[in-house]
Amino acid sequence: MPDPFSSLDEHVRPHLDSSALLVIDMQNDFVDGTLPVAGTSDVVPLLSILLDAYRRAGHPIVHVVRLYTGTDVDPVRRTAIARDDAPIVRPGTTGSRIVDGLLPDSAPGLDAELLLAGGRQPLGPNESVLWKPRWSAFHRTGLAGYLTDLRIDTVVVAGCNFPNCPRATMFDASNHDFRVVSVTDATSGTTSDRLADARSIGVVTMTVSDILDTLK
Repeated sequence: MPDPFSSLDEHVRPHLDSSALLVIDMQNDFVDGTLPVAGTSDVVPLLSILLDAYRRAGHPIVHVVRLYTGTDVDPVRRTAIARDDAPIVRPGTTGSRIVDGLLPDSAPGLDAELLLAGGRQPLGPNESVLWKPRWSAFHRTGLAGYLTDLRIDTVVVAGCNFPNCPRATMFDASNHDFRVVSVTDATSGTTSDRLADARSIGVVTMTVSDILDTLK
């Protein structure tokens, strides 16, 4: 099969055989709950297919979630959360759970205490969940070290909602020298302008079909 990345610069060319899938903020509140993000429910079926492909390939999967409590919240939402005006992804609520169909059948519920303490919770073979206190999955988390220890050099990013957390995660991934893929049809909030912005730092855009054709 011809190499689909042969025209790309060698330093940004993704290595899917040494990649991890990062699934961002696919929680009930952002899909159809208290703060639904347009288009997020539409990406669930394709994201489920992508997750199954990564499980079959045996590559790492990290679900990255928000849990809003106290004052450790993005400044733009801090006042509303402190006043309890915004009951969004509160620990232990249905809205904070990862949407049905995206986790292994045997996955436990989110352990909010462990996650808020900075721990990574196993969900299944090569699959875990991590809490991020801000937009980027790399901010104040152990994600970079975890992936490096696994000899991962490429991150494949999907989920909710491109201009916020996926974008911040991709830019931080580049700062950590990871090769970066944006899954365009498994991420809500994608537009041509936003994808062009990501490509300007070397992010490679692919569809779920592209990845299934390439993933070993």
